[in-house]
Amino acid sequence: MSASPSLAAWAQLRALLGGPSSPALAAAPAPLDQVAQAARLGGVVRLALAADPALAPHLSEDAQQRAFVALSLEAALERLAATLRAPGLALARPGGCALLKGSATAALVYPDPLARERRDLDLLVAPADFPRVAAALAAAGWTPAESRAWWATARRRHEQAFRLTVGRATVECDLHRRLSAFTAWPIDHQALLRRAITPPGALLPVSSPEDTLLHTALHAVTAGFSVPLRAWVDVARLAARRDLDWPVIVTRARAWRLAVPLWAALQVATRWLSAPVPPDVTRDLAPSPATALALRRLLSGDGATPLGHPRAASAARLLAAGGPATRARLVLERLTHR
Repeated sequence: MSASPSLAAWAQLRALLGGPSSPALAAAPAPLDQVAQAARLGGVVRLALAADPALAPHLSEDAQQRAFVALSLEAALERLAATLRAPGLALARPGGCALLKGSATAALVYPDPLARERRDLDLLVAPADFPRVAAALAAAGWTPAESRAWWATARRRHEQAFRLTVGRATVECDLHRRLSAFTAWPIDHQALLRRAITPPGALLPVSSPEDTLLHTALHAVTAGFSVPLRAWVDVARLAARRDLDWPVIVTRARAWRLAVPLWAALQVATRWLSAPVPPDVTRDLAPSPATALALRRLLSGDGATPLGHPRAASAARLLAAGGPATRARLVLERLTHR
């Protein structure tokens, strides 16, 4: 296993994926084994290989493994689509279901959907349809994935995990009633399902580009901004879509109480990957100057995550989610003065 990637290796990887470069990187490039290790950790192996074939000696085996996983996911997705198309459900249509997260971005912003690394499938259905979809998945060979962990009880309130064996692989599908276990976000899930689209070649509908961008930001903030690099690539690629309706995004972000999380996610994607965010969008989403300054400091890191300190996740999550600003800033002050 290669050594932990240096900050220079992460910067070089981001430059390969469209981020800003610098004369320093050109003059003293990071060792390729470190860049390759960053690509593994960031979940962008195939993207890195396509950007720099010189990484092939370090990543070819990893690319083959990820191709196997991607093909297994596609086979499971075909089974899932067949189940949802069955006459008893007939939910494989906009308004009936929507693929989320990586499955959505794979279809929306990747010319080759298999290039977007994914670990599982995420499917949103209406709460009223949830029981019969769960029963249909079980009848089709998907096994409920039960857990006694403390977080599993809370998870079951908004999703249920199922597993399917495909050849030598096991694929997980998370069946969602809503986007997050946290109920503080007033998201109209029925409207989200109605706005879902079916891109050319897609087996099932996916959340619209605008909703996918908002959900990616929501996932980032609830994870304390510790999501891997592939999530920030998703944000940058979604922001680059020419048909993206930015006024709708701003309005919906406010309605969902996600203006600050989205602002923070776009700040990271712009700094790391040159995401083309219109200045007026940044201005309209921005929090108070004090909160903006605090979040920029907390998210000033340049390694595997944008966190400027390993313990900054809780403060960043608290500030971005609209929690008590005084508590978040106290954490920030403690981290700054250590």
